[in-house]
Amino acid sequence: MELTTDSGIKTDGKRHLIWPDLLKVLAIYAVIVIHSAAPYLTLYETRGLHDWWAGNIYDSAARWCIPVFVMLSGFFLIEKYREETFWSFFARRFFRVLFPLIIWSFIYFLWRIYANQEDLSPSSFVPMLFMEPVYYHLWYMYLVVELYLLAPIMGLYMKYSCCRHNWYYLALWFCVAVVLTFIESWFNIRTYISIGTENSIFKFAGYFALGWMLKDFEIKSVNKVLFFLLFLLGLFITAYGTYLTTVLKNNGQFNDIFYEYFSFSVFMMAVSIFIVAKSLRPLALFNRFEGGHKALGFIAATVPGIYLVHAMLIAVAKRGMLGFKFTPDMMDPLIGIPVFAFGIFLASLLVVLIIKILPVIKYMVPAVLIIPALFAVNLHASDELKLIEKDEFKTLTRFAKTPFKKMPELQAWKKAVPEVSVISIKSTYDETSQKGLFYNSGSIRKKPLLIVLHSWSEDYRQSFGIPYGLWAVQNDWVFIQPDYRGSFTNPLATASEGAISDILDALEYAKGNSDIDPSRVYLAGFSGGGMAALVMAGKYPDKWAGVVSWGAVYDLVDWYAHTKRATVHDYAKQIAASCGGPPLPGTAAGKECRKRSPSEYLKSAEGKVPVYIAVGLQDSFVPPSQSLLAFNDLAGEEGRLSASDVEFISKQHKLPSDFKGAHEDKLFADAGVPFQYKRESNKAILKIYEGRHDVVYNAGLVWLSGQKR
Repeated sequence: MELTTDSGIKTDGKRHLIWPDLLKVLAIYAVIVIHSAAPYLTLYETRGLHDWWAGNIYDSAARWCIPVFVMLSGFFLIEKYREETFWSFFARRFFRVLFPLIIWSFIYFLWRIYANQEDLSPSSFVPMLFMEPVYYHLWYMYLVVELYLLAPIMGLYMKYSCCRHNWYYLALWFCVAVVLTFIESWFNIRTYISIGTENSIFKFAGYFALGWMLKDFEIKSVNKVLFFLLFLLGLFITAYGTYLTTVLKNNGQFNDIFYEYFSFSVFMMAVSIFIVAKSLRPLALFNRFEGGHKALGFIAATVPGIYLVHAMLIAVAKRGMLGFKFTPDMMDPLIGIPVFAFGIFLASLLVVLIIKILPVIKYMVPAVLIIPALFAVNLHASDELKLIEKDEFKTLTRFAKTPFKKMPELQAWKKAVPEVSVISIKSTYDETSQKGLFYNSGSIRKKPLLIVLHSWSEDYRQSFGIPYGLWAVQNDWVFIQPDYRGSFTNPLATASEGAISDILDALEYAKGNSDIDPSRVYLAGFSGGGMAALVMAGKYPDKWAGVVSWGAVYDLVDWYAHTKRATVHDYAKQIAASCGGPPLPGTAAGKECRKRSPSEYLKSAEGKVPVYIAVGLQDSFVPPSQSLLAFNDLAGEEGRLSASDVEFISKQHKLPSDFKGAHEDKLFADAGVPFQYKRESNKAILKIYEGRHDVVYNAGLVWLSGQKR
């Protein structure tokens, strides 16, 4: 993309070249397609193979865009330098590149601070300009500056060297930039003769020279088919190669070796489309439509502005900052990706055309004029809570009877909450990669964070977390469900030091990848997850605004004694496997189990963090005494249950007769769960309901929403 007002060159004194304009418009649309399709390539486990392939096909088909932009720059700039003096060449162009680069970098710097809520200091802007692009797409602006600097050297070389020397240079570039780069990526090695970083000017120099070298290259009509087939072959290699390296060899972890702009398959596509477009005759395409070539040239002149503004408009559309969301997920991605990209293209074109009317700023198309308007809309989401409305999602036992529970768990997530994605978090404990589920709307406000801890026998994929994910999407909360070493069946899991560290890593991941309100960080867990939540409350009470625990294990040693008598599950064996043996009194395994239990830490959190403890009277998996004792650790002396009351409730599965008073909870009633008893002391609240091992999602979430540090 040449960032000058030249949209073509003249032939025969008057005739304007149409094919460069056509390529520019197609290439900028392809750029937007890449940025629309790219997110699907990292969502293989969550979205499945169909959606992944949709993203892969469109991204692969558009990879030629940047090489073609560079080839067009070479086509125009090398020739122009040969016709101009050194100083006039730079004077005409650097103002039109450096000024927009600085202005737009500053605009996106402000965007990151105010829209993305990133913690950036104003003093970091200037160093960032020299160290990295301020926003992900601005790297190309740096490349354009470098191409302008390279043009005089390339112009002199092309002018005074013979044709075979020029082709020798291109052959050498192909061997080093294309072939060697692919070999290094495939074998994950770095050779001594590597030429620069990923987007090094030296790697793009070949495309730059090739654009000029092909200026007089003509093909016959019959050969157009061959180049079209060559483009399709490049597309097939790119798409299937990415499938091979990502899905078949890497379990869905994205590998971009075939996506690199210097891969031989992308090279095939770029050269093919450049040559075919160059051979098109304008009479055949545009003379049927009056003024068609003028309209195309007019749109082509807006391409630099479209490139600069489109990234911001993608964020605006996906975040719903104008009062409505527009995303590729509004329909099947096979249709949604190109439709979304076309919508962003039209919106970007409209913005550029409106701003270009203002003569003072027509070269920089400053979005600074529209940013205040964007910030004025939906700056703060409504504080009105949106409850979970579907009856089958209101309790865990109801959800267990839905078709979602019969699906593979990630498939269930994809169907119920497609906005949630699979992530990988590098453990600070042992540097392993720990997976999780994550959701962040990207809206421009500080949002509550909900960390959900999976239960005893599950991992990060647990579908019982789906109602929590729905709540997060409906109420614009950030949601994360970490793996923290998976099911509690081995020493690495079960509230181990590594597992606890993983939960803290999940917290830091959410902070680093979303706009978190630090006063509203919440933790929720059920069963084994409730146990882990109580451990976290006891060990790190200052990190949470509220903690919710449903049917939690309070003491692993006591629960081992209970589960050892069970005949329908093997929790006792899993406890022993986690703690290094049966946790009998006086044994090392017993000490290890105590170390992993909330009973070891909860008393130190008394009065320091709000904790919501809920338990079913008829819970046979985890006796009510476990939750009642946890409440006692957090309650003040006058608010604690007596030992006799705890024993009576756990053995008789009903409340003592002296537990008087009318107790009701509308959210339990709405979920069809009879509510029995409520007690509060210090910052702890105990809720007892008629039922077994269950969760009443709205009840715990509404309570959490009212907690703030």
